[in-house]
Amino acid sequence: MGGDSKEVATKADALKSTNQDLALKYIEGNLVWKALSKGSLPTYLNEKERRMVMSALGAVVVRKNADGTPDPGFYEPVISFKRLLGNVDGSDNDGKPQIFSCTDGTGADECTILGTEAFESETFSKLAYDHMIGIFEKIRDRGPALTAGEIDFINATSVPVYKILASAASLPTESVAHEQIVKNADVIGAELAATFMLKAQDEAEKALVFISEEYAPIPSDWKLRYQMNLDLLKKGSVLDIASVVRSLYHRSKIKELPILERKLYDSALNLLQDEISFSLGKGKDEIAELIRARLES
Repeated sequence: MGGDSKEVATKADALKSTNQDLALKYIEGNLVWKALSKGSLPTYLNEKERRMVMSALGAVVVRKNADGTPDPGFYEPVISFKRLLGNVDGSDNDGKPQIFSCTDGTGADECTILGTEAFESETFSKLAYDHMIGIFEKIRDRGPALTAGEIDFINATSVPVYKILASAASLPTESVAHEQIVKNADVIGAELAATFMLKAQDEAEKALVFISEEYAPIPSDWKLRYQMNLDLLKKGSVLDIASVVRSLYHRSKIKELPILERKLYDSALNLLQDEISFSLGKGKDEIAELIRARLES
């Protein structure tokens, strides 16, 4: 499942370092999981939902070799975003597809040992249904208060979720209320999936604008720059990756980058190309040319 792609192997080689002091400072762990856990995703996406998204994106896990150098491996996506949407009743199921499981834990710095588990019918539509049921029960029982994640969920869609659930709570029977929730869950699930994809697209477009803007001077000491850019990459957002690419690109025009810093630049550039290519649905060669043009503008 992971680590044998030629393209990924090429990127992985760019991450390897022979300098023992700097090798200890490289980004270690599941880079995709770090971004999903520490990034700007809505709080209504819980741990399992984030694993679902990772299963559609794939994962890059960086481990440490015996000599202290990084050893990245790639895990191919195991499910499509189309399959993630699905239906509340599971009528779109074609067997039992798999999603990633985190064998070593689900903390932001964990999930480095990946397995798989049966996906069943936990699609975005089903997840919308589960959230709606939880909120419905609180409204019906007059408490407890909604969580921040539940409030985010309500605000994330143009559908008047709270109004629908408050109306359902006043219906004479649970079965009728349930029908109302099921009827709206597919629509809300589709909108949540679209919201996620549009957010990714928006961040990609912002990154393209960002790399063509003016930038503040960076330290002339390459070791300071190296650590500063590593710290940015650890944050995991598209804009942070774009910042590394932009600063090192322009620095390379002033003076040739040291070998380690050049490898860091190549790695960041590859990551940026992958992120934008995925988010905008365009080929990597086209995105590479677009990034180059923006950097030179």
